[in-house]
Amino acid sequence: MTQAERHLFPVCGHRAHLPDELAAQALTFAAPGAAEPDDVQDQLRCTLQAHVTGAHSSFVMELDGRTSGAVWTHWARGGVPEALVVKQDCPVSGPEPACEPCCEYVDHPGAHTWELDYSWRNTPLVTAPKLRELLV
Repeated sequence: MTQAERHLFPVCGHRAHLPDELAAQALTFAAPGAAEPDDVQDQLRCTLQAHVTGAHSSFVMELDGRTSGAVWTHWARGGVPEALVVKQDCPVSGPEPACEPCCEYVDHPGAHTWELDYSWRNTPLVTAPKLRELLV
């Protein structure tokens, strides 16, 4: 089954900026010399399936090693990121033949990344009332 044949869920895409102090702190999670400021994502978008409740989540920085996980941040609707957390990668892979790995963190809410529609990149952000309409 191709991606075009599968039903894809809308991705949230809510934007936030990682404060400079958190961007600097993200580097401390990496082994000495293993990360540079350019490795830190400071322009954030929530990568979870579209949602009307709960915190937004965004990847901040990859950590070296197959089992090291990545640095993530979360923020409330209308808020800004206030903390960083290291989370292990989601262990789930998509269906064959692609077996695409999920790019979220373990136990994330909503759909896996291969089940999400990222067409928001080319369209305006969906407002909460419109999102409720789409999810019904």
